[in-house]
Amino acid sequence: MELMIRINGAPIAKSRHRTTRTGRTYWTQGKEQTAVQWEMIRQLPGGFIPLGGPLSVNITAAFKRPAKHFGTGRNAMTLNGSAPNHCMCRKDVDNISKFYLDAMNRIVYDDDRQVVDLSVRKLWSDGEGFVQIRIRTVPP
Repeated sequence: MELMIRINGAPIAKSRHRTTRTGRTYWTQGKEQTAVQWEMIRQLPGGFIPLGGPLSVNITAAFKRPAKHFGTGRNAMTLNGSAPNHCMCRKDVDNISKFYLDAMNRIVYDDDRQVVDLSVRKLWSDGEGFVQIRIRTVPP
């Protein structure tokens, strides 16, 4: 079985927990994760049961290019010669994968420990940013 999920918007990387002065810890991304989970549920077929067994996951995180990558005036839609080909923005691929793997827990699969093969790519998008996730069952 293979599933494809596309989440429109800038890719999100998992942040660290915060700690108050009194020692209480909290996580600031609950609202973002909930929004991503609802979008995943919307895209799954009706009556979907979380996948079991080993899984292969491919995550493609596409970031919107910043304005400084483009020319000005009549060249506003043309990339500068100095614009980088590879996306080496601040968000790390491991933190991007953590966020989306955790968001899929109990929705797409039972637990993220089922993922035995993981591939994550960062690239520049021609338009707005998005995240595309492909989940495949691995034969035994």
